Amino acid sequence: MFDLDEANENVAVRLLRFAGIDRAMAYTVMARVFGYACSLITIPLILTFLTKKEQGFYYTFSSMLGITVFFDLGLNNVILLFASHEKSKVEWGADGSLKGDEHSIRRLAGLVRMGMKWFIPASILFAVAAIIGGLYFFGHRPDSEGIWYNIPWIAAVIVTFLTLAVSPAFSVFEGCGKVKEMRFVGLLESLFSYPVMWGILAIGGGL
Repeated sequence: MFDLDEANENVAVRLLRFAGIDRAMAYTVMARVFGYACSLITIPLILTFLTKKEQGFYYTFSSMLGITVFFDLGLNNVILLFASHEKSKVEWGADGSLKGDEHSIRRLAGLVRMGMKWFIPASILFAVAAIIGGLYFFGHRPDSEGIWYNIPWIAAVIVTFLTLAVSPAFSVFEGCGKVKEMRFVGLLESLFSYPVMWGILAIGGGL
C-alpha cells in the first residue's frame, strides 16, 4: 500500500542530499538556527530579570571563559586530523567498536590517551586559575557589592572544565567518522541548556 508520508520523507531526503546537506550538516545548521532564535528570547529575559550590574557580570563571565583557547592550543584540531588519517584503515563494527588494522586502532587509542594526558591537567589548571583569578577579579570590582557571583562563576568554570577535559575524545570520534553523532550531541546541548537558563532567569535565580 502506498504510504504518502514515507514518500514525502523520501523526497525530502533526496532533496537534502542533492543540495549536499547530510545529517551532520543538518544538525549543525539546526543548532545554529536554534541558537540564533533562542537569543531573541534570552536577551529580553536577561534585560528583564537581571539588574544592570548583573548583566555586566553575565557578559564578563562569557568573555573570561574564552581563555580556554590558551589551554586548548589547537591540539584538538591536530588530534582530529590524525584520527581522520587513521580512519582510512578501520571501520565501525555493528557492536560500536572499531574493526580493521590493529596498528591503526592502537594509534587511535594512543591519541585519546595522549590527549587526556594534556587536557586533564590543563583542565585542572584552567579550573584552579579561573576560580581563584575570577573570584579575586570580581571581588575587587567596585560594582560587585550585593551581587551573588561566587556560586554562578564556580559552576560556569566547572562546566567549562568538564567540556575541555573530554574534548580530545570527542575529536577522535569526529575524526573517525562520527561527525553526525557529535553534531547531534551539540544540538541536544542547545536544546537542553537554553530552556534551563530561561527557567532559572524566570524564577529569579539571577546569575
